[in-house]
Amino acid sequence: MSTSRPSETDARKRELRFTVRKSVLYHDYRRKFYRTAQSLVHFIGLVAGSAAIAQVAPNGWDRWVPAVFVISSSIALVLRFSDKASDHSDLYKRFIRLERKFIKIADWTQDDLNALESEMLEIEADEPSIYSALNRTCHNEVLRSEGLYKELQPLDLRHRAFKHFWNFHQLPVKCR
Repeated sequence: MSTSRPSETDARKRELRFTVRKSVLYHDYRRKFYRTAQSLVHFIGLVAGSAAIAQVAPNGWDRWVPAVFVISSSIALVLRFSDKASDHSDLYKRFIRLERKFIKIADWTQDDLNALESEMLEIEADEPSIYSALNRTCHNEVLRSEGLYKELQPLDLRHRAFKHFWNFHQLPVKCR
């Protein structure tokens, strides 16, 4: 009984699809994060900017409510949450379109793989810098979806907690 090893084309196809699926998850997470941040800022602005709140609030509130409003609005303006959410939404859609091409190709050739890799590199050229802990989270989710639990890569609590806020350059056990 002979065990057949996957061909180079099959291995490249699997690796490319894995990377695309991970990118879809990554940009979906980033899009949701920025939309949530923008909603939070809008909520703070709505509450803090309400004249009714300031008038019925206990003494002392009238000093810091406008400050909270100005600070939260400034953060949203400087960090451009809605723009970033839109950027990640666009990247998410582009990676989904690329993933759909995997379904359409019946008999894979090196030329098919080269074309898809080229398209993926073109999309990646438009990506902002990648947050390593979030990328690792997405990597692990794709592994779980494929039942490859032995290949999961660890993330400690601080990496999971700050995956959207800090780019950890030195994660233990390098990602693919």
